[in-house]
Amino acid sequence: MGELDWRSSRRFIVRLHTPDGRHTLGTGFFVAYGKVLTCAHVVHDASEGGPLDKVLVFPDPSLRSEPVLARVTASTEPPSDAVLWPMPDLALLELEGDLHHEVLPLRPQRRLRPDARYQTWGYAPRADGETPDGTSVSFRFEGYDGDGYLRLAAGQAAAGLSGSPLVDATRPDEVIGVIAASRDVRTDLGGWATPVSALEDLDATAPEAKPLLKPLQDVLWENSQWEQDPPLPAPDSAPLPRAVVLRRSYRLGSALARLGRAETLAHRYGDGDSDGSGEDTGELAERQRYITKNHEIAVDACRFLSAVAPPRALPDQERSEATVVRIGHAERIAGQLQREHGERESADFGAMVSGALRLGLRAGIAPAMLPHLPPEQRDQSTRSLLALAAGLGLPQELRDDVRAMADAADSEAMQSGVFALDDRISLWFDHQARGDLWVRLSLCTLWRLAWRACLAALARSEHMEAGLVGGMMGRARGYGTWLGLPVTKLREATGNRPEDGAHAMHYLLHELPDPLLTVLKERYGEDAHRLLWLCTRLVGWLIFPEDELRTSIASNTESKCVSLGFPDDLGGEVVSALRSGEGFDVVKSAVWEFNQRVNKFYFPQAAHGL
Repeated sequence: MGELDWRSSRRFIVRLHTPDGRHTLGTGFFVAYGKVLTCAHVVHDASEGGPLDKVLVFPDPSLRSEPVLARVTASTEPPSDAVLWPMPDLALLELEGDLHHEVLPLRPQRRLRPDARYQTWGYAPRADGETPDGTSVSFRFEGYDGDGYLRLAAGQAAAGLSGSPLVDATRPDEVIGVIAASRDVRTDLGGWATPVSALEDLDATAPEAKPLLKPLQDVLWENSQWEQDPPLPAPDSAPLPRAVVLRRSYRLGSALARLGRAETLAHRYGDGDSDGSGEDTGELAERQRYITKNHEIAVDACRFLSAVAPPRALPDQERSEATVVRIGHAERIAGQLQREHGERESADFGAMVSGALRLGLRAGIAPAMLPHLPPEQRDQSTRSLLALAAGLGLPQELRDDVRAMADAADSEAMQSGVFALDDRISLWFDHQARGDLWVRLSLCTLWRLAWRACLAALARSEHMEAGLVGGMMGRARGYGTWLGLPVTKLREATGNRPEDGAHAMHYLLHELPDPLLTVLKERYGEDAHRLLWLCTRLVGWLIFPEDELRTSIASNTESKCVSLGFPDDLGGEVVSALRSGEGFDVVKSAVWEFNQRVNKFYFPQAAHGL
């Protein structure tokens, strides 16, 4: 008989504590994004005076996450006069914080074999008062009790195992039951488990049977949605490409330069028209958005590079020298990055990371400084910029762009040159990194996020069940967590009005992409923007299948597929279906097939269930 590989399986399983973390309650496991299934009696803590509203979830150390509070969203009712909790003894928890995790598939149709061996893994303490590290236990299946419980023998169902998943050793990643009770917690007499089939076919004729609460009714559907996309490895399973590090360092320097010039604007316009100048409030708001955007870029870049984040605001006395202060702050970050990457990889690469930040910063402040320098100092600064560009290995045409920007006739022309230079250098780094596994995983994950969110909008426009929409958005939020995106940036389509088609289109074109675009483009490059466009427009056409939009969407889809480096046949079917005037069902089928091909292009191993 095989043994449960707890080293891989335990990452799906969590330890549950009272909200203050002082007492261990039992075990649970992930059944959907941000949702944990456990036993009802586990969250009905008698020592705390009855049912708990929240519990503290401790994930496996391999997930490298702090404990997360979870709300008890559904729980079956306690017994009135029996010792054993009435069938099915289940509760569902919903995490209140972000946590990247995978999910254990539920198999309600799997029938257990009499006298066969089954296993579980849970948090049973070795001694009273001890915080358990987890243990595996084996049982023999005896049969079914009259109320539907699975009767187990020849294994110790110790205290703390309640809520742990019961699996077949030959299929350790498929759950068929939930450990619910023990015959004797100190011996190997066995115990009882709730079959996961109780989530779909609870016997309504049983004496104490009551309908399951809606969150528990939706568990099987949400769990099945998880398997629609092949699993992705952990976010840190692929090394970060050097080109991505250099691009982010360059963009950090550029953002710090823009903040240096913008701080004086923040001082004057941060709280509106404080000096009574009578300037248009719309212009003031736009300036403030510009400042906020570049601050967010700088902070995100610092976090991405594990560097010290820039200050949120400068002291008033330093605002008049804001650019100089930003230069000093950027130089400190550059030195830190050089040391860290030099220790991690090589001194040469550390120097390149530092040089990328300095190039972005010095090119960015050039319009504010170069026109005011004497000719010899301006020449010296230009040579310094060119040396930094050469040290990064930029091609000759980009170095020529650096020189052209520095030689511009005035500040305005120089500023335009800086913005164009930022885009060209960023795109060059994107191209260098495109084939790396980390980039492919990130773009594959972004596509899945957009696909799930777009399908949720489609489902909403067609007045489908709220649970179905919520399950899709839960999956999308799971991918957002993988990408390191704040869940608050992932807006959800809402509303049940007759004009939901128009509402869903507005969501796809604005509410979903707008909060994400800046961070996605800064972190993952221009390809992220292209993928988001493809997904929102193709699914958007399924919501509003207007014939006059076919040609435009087909042409743009074709050009973006080329820009993304897709093979000719990847988008050919959907483009052809749109251009040829095929019926709605044909286009829909082509869009569905396009989704599968994008997944396989970015992560071929995903098709084989890595």
